[in-house]
Amino acid sequence: MPRRITIKKEAKALGASQIMISLIHIALGTLWIFLYQLQNEQEQESNKKDVPMFLLIIYSFISSLYFIISGSSSIIQGVPTECKLTLAIVTNITSVFVAFVGLVILCVGFISFESSGNKYIWINMACMMLLQFTVLSTVSVIVVASLLIHWMRKAFHYEEFNEESSSSSSSPPSIHINIR
Repeated sequence: MPRRITIKKEAKALGASQIMISLIHIALGTLWIFLYQLQNEQEQESNKKDVPMFLLIIYSFISSLYFIISGSSSIIQGVPTECKLTLAIVTNITSVFVAFVGLVILCVGFISFESSGNKYIWINMACMMLLQFTVLSTVSVIVVASLLIHWMRKAFHYEEFNEESSSSSSSPPSIHINIR
């Protein structure tokens, strides 16, 4: 009997949301570049905020690459196979790992910008706002990817259960209902 793997229809929408969040990360990375250039124009000497801003710029662009790949692999077209599900699970796990590394980088950014927060400079306020948006989008990627991982693992579980129950020849024929 052919293997039947069913996944929730909402997985495609969550994969598309991962792609949209990655585009938001690209836009935030572009804004980080502009703020970095403005800060360097206003302050001629190097300060302690240069390294966290550079890390935030790199994180925004590299994480968006991982989020696009995991979102694209989560949008499974056609019949879901073991290979497609395994690819979706692996890419979502790596995107969760990248997002957790990003949260550490964002915490470093919060500490560096908060230390100079006693002065009211619009660049500091803009950086804090961008940090908050980046944290929000990073946490949303963690939630979406974790949900997709759970659903994909569940699809493997139901597929194995259906295969075992259909391969037993001593039991009478039964109706298989795939839970979504």
